[in-house]
Amino acid sequence: DPPWKRFEVLPSAPVDHAFYNTPPAQHTRQFMARMSKEYKALQSSLPDSILVRAYEDRTDLLRSLIIGPENTPYEDAPFVIDWMLDANFPQTPPIAHFLSWTNGNGRVNPNLYEEGKVCLSILGTWAGDKSESWSASRSSLLQALVSIQGLVLVKEPWFCEPAYEKLRGTEDGIVNSRLYNEKAYVLSRGFVRRALEIPLGGLEEELRWFYHTSGKLRKVLGDARALIVKSTATQGDAEVPEADRERAVPRLSSGGIIALERTLGKLQALQDAQTATEANA
Repeated sequence: DPPWKRFEVLPSAPVDHAFYNTPPAQHTRQFMARMSKEYKALQSSLPDSILVRAYEDRTDLLRSLIIGPENTPYEDAPFVIDWMLDANFPQTPPIAHFLSWTNGNGRVNPNLYEEGKVCLSILGTWAGDKSESWSASRSSLLQALVSIQGLVLVKEPWFCEPAYEKLRGTEDGIVNSRLYNEKAYVLSRGFVRRALEIPLGGLEEELRWFYHTSGKLRKVLGDARALIVKSTATQGDAEVPEADRERAVPRLSSGGIIALERTLGKLQALQDAQTATEANA
């Protein structure tokens, strides 16, 4: 069976967890009862593209892996968020830390900061409507995770900046959104590389299965190369062909092609190494 279990409780938290060195909170009986309820919801209702790991020795910590949705700049890329539940949970929202692998090249998304902040109303890190804020009675870890996938990892992330929403449909909005999508696409191909080069505590087997055994890395390479071919053929054209207008990343600029080809070289090396390993097995 593939090791793609959406929810699992592991014996111990990995040392590379963002909150590993924080002192464990003293949890009450009420906290443990709430966690039992949260675990049941995660066990039964997580979508196939989100994995969550909890830990027997640190009930205050979790790690989540969200795969970027189809037809977004984040398609097939891994997004890892570490979570800590303080002593006041669920009266206070969970604390999230995004593992940003952009190497100083800026944010991959307006809501996902390089230093790890996840900007979202339900987490109390953005002043949204009261109905969108964390509520001990209404909200859940499952809801927070699905919100990140559905409200953050979107087709046109540039418009997640509140000031830019009013530019949707304008020439400036279209141009800036496409440029942002290009950058997000290239950066998130680098996330695939990072997840395979440096094993991620508690998710090593899952990532290896997803990208190597199930062939997703081959797909990532094929999709990216097809995009480069299409972009090169249409370089200089003012208009995006109508057939491609609904694509999150219809084509790349010459600078985007150069940056993407660098990452593809590294990804191809990982694919070749895996192929050689399988041939020798």
